[in-house]
This record gives sequence, structure tokens and C-alpha cells, in this order.
Amino acid sequence: MGGLEPAQHAPLPTGRNAGAGIRGGGESRLAGASTSLRRGNVYLRASWQHDKWQPAADILYTPADSGHIVTASCGWQGNRVRFDGGVRVYGGPSTAVLAQVPTRRIVYFAGTWSF
Repeated sequence: MGGLEPAQHAPLPTGRNAGAGIRGGGESRLAGASTSLRRGNVYLRASWQHDKWQPAADILYTPADSGHIVTASCGWQGNRVRFDGGVRVYGGPSTAVLAQVPTRRIVYFAGTWSF
């Protein structure tokens, strides 16, 4: 009758290591990450404003696997124009979820014009 083999209908793994065995077939290594990324994280932010400049530094640390995201940014606000730019780096030990994201470094720029 074309039924499923026992391994095909076994329950999916859950918890911190749910995505550990998923590697092939284009599936993400981050499949089980949603649980560990939502619990017990530490977020720090330092920002200030000097004239029209607004620099900031952000750190997100995940103690469960020692992963981190570090962001340094700066914004400039004129009368009708705003420019923002920054750098974001994902890291941690090779077992950390945040160290396994496909793009580990991001540089961004944005501009806004109010009319």
C-alpha cells in the first residue's frame, strides 16, 4: 500500500540539538535553533547623539552556546535627509548557532529623504 518506513514517520527531534543531524539535501543546519535562540540571551546597547551624528554599538550574546552578534553603526540626521551605515558580525565557537549563519559579516548603508 506504499506506507512509510519506520524512520520516515518517526517524530522530529526537538530541543537544543534538534538541528545537529541535519546536513544534506539543502536543509539548514539551523533547523533546531529557534528554541536556543529565544532563551536566556544578553543584549547590550550603547548609543549617544552628538550634533547630527548618532553612533551606536550593540552586542547580543547567547550563553547557551557562546554565540554572539556585534553591530557598530552610525547615523546622520539632517533636516530632510538621514543616512545610516554599519557593520554586523556573527560569531562564536563552531558549535554556536550564530556562528553557522550563511553570511557572517554584513556591511550596510541606507538613506532616507523626506518630501
